[in-house]
Amino acid sequence: MHAAGWVSRGREAILQLLEIEHAVVWPEVEAKVADKKWAPLGVHVQPHHLTTARQQLRDEGAIASTAGRTRGGRSVPVIHFGDLTGRKRKVEDAAARKRLLQARYLAWAVTLHILGPAGERATHASLLKAAPIAGYRVERPEGGPIGSLFGKKVVGGPLDDAVHLQLKNELGVPTGVVSVPIEVKNVREWIYPGSERLHQLLHKAAALQDANPELPIVPVLVCRRAPWATFRMAKAFGFYVADAKAQFLPEREDVSQTHVEEMRVELGYSDLVIDTGRNRLLDKHFGKALPGIAEDAASSWAIFGPRYLETFEALRQPTLSEARRSELTLELESEGRRILRDRQGDEDEDEVD
Repeated sequence: MHAAGWVSRGREAILQLLEIEHAVVWPEVEAKVADKKWAPLGVHVQPHHLTTARQQLRDEGAIASTAGRTRGGRSVPVIHFGDLTGRKRKVEDAAARKRLLQARYLAWAVTLHILGPAGERATHASLLKAAPIAGYRVERPEGGPIGSLFGKKVVGGPLDDAVHLQLKNELGVPTGVVSVPIEVKNVREWIYPGSERLHQLLHKAAALQDANPELPIVPVLVCRRAPWATFRMAKAFGFYVADAKAQFLPEREDVSQTHVEEMRVELGYSDLVIDTGRNRLLDKHFGKALPGIAEDAASSWAIFGPRYLETFEALRQPTLSEARRSELTLELESEGRRILRDRQGDEDEDEVD
């Protein structure tokens, strides 16, 4: 289906969701329509198509957004139909409830800042679990940020984690080591190719590679969700995306299980989980998938990481204009597609030979 078709599906889904809920917060729309199949249509509609659909509906006046303050003083915008005739009371009641729930979530994410550390702990637990099986040496077994690597300070700020993977041949004989710098983004948003969160990792890892051209490196981004475009870019450039399909919360007294369950059910944040020290999908990423591609990925990153160091550095800046961000991202995506086409051509030639 072409983009216009997906946007059309997104429009339908947003309007259908509003018929049911009367008022929604935007992350709720993505949770209910992008993270899982929207039942009335039987499809997922990814966030970039939903964003376009939202803008179209706003421009037409079919939907509107109204910001309101919760009892805690936080301003939370909600989306509702543009015409409130016959539904104003239902919209107001629904909006008050959604603002309350989203404000609680934002208190954890922004005010208390407990989501980031929870994601880092879950990632570290999976690394420790995978280490004896996959052959990792964990840079900092006790956990915590990695401020220096290879004897030098990490350019661009500390890493969330790092391991060193022992490579072996088919006889089990060690053949080398691939170093794995890791960043964890335990956020609700999907991580797209132009995201500043992605390029925080890529800039740090490119600087490491540039300073250590002889060392095999594979950067790893741990996130909740990413679109296919990000995975395609990772395959081309030589980094790895470990999508947990979960958003981690810490186990603490001020994180009520009742409140978590309300968000899971009412906002659709069904992947919110209290961190239990393990995640099966992350275990699979670190235990099997990453070791299987590390050597080839490191070969690609050695070429493309340093080449695009300045681009990654620009894209990690939150103040970069949207126009410039789009321009640089399109350049990277175009280059990624070219790399994959050329690589496929080489593979075809090898098969002929």
